Amino acid sequence: MALGGAFGGSLLWTRPAAAETSAEVRKRADAVREKLEKLQDELDIKSNDYQQCKQEEEEAEAKMADAQRRIDEAQAKIDKLKERLALRARGMYKSGNDSFLDIMFGSTSFASFVNNVQLLNEMNASDTQTVEETKVLKAQIEEEKAE
Repeated sequence: MALGGAFGGSLLWTRPAAAETSAEVRKRADAVREKLEKLQDELDIKSNDYQQCKQEEEEAEAKMADAQRRIDEAQAKIDKLKERLALRARGMYKSGNDSFLDIMFGSTSFASFVNNVQLLNEMNASDTQTVEETKVLKAQIEEEKAE
């Protein structure tokens, strides 16, 4: 029993090695709190960045939809202009293309000649304007696609 009492008594008097003081626990808690606050700050920054990126994406999608609408409108105009030029070309093919000499020798009077020349010039100017408008619309479509 003396041996058991001496052995048992030594166990009661030893201090556990893992015991922490309240100051050490507070210090560890403060370190954890600081780390948590730092992580929360980083999370707030990342969240703000995400929201900003999401807003920029929505704005870009709206611009893209607007550009697509303008492309569709321009393409519809080009289709109408092409149809008008095709009708004009078919009409010239069916009726024959009058040359300057045909107009000059086919006119019954000087006034008729002037009227025919003026009409021919107006038709040519209209055709040229139609072709130029088509080129401008095609360039606009390419710019919109690039955007």
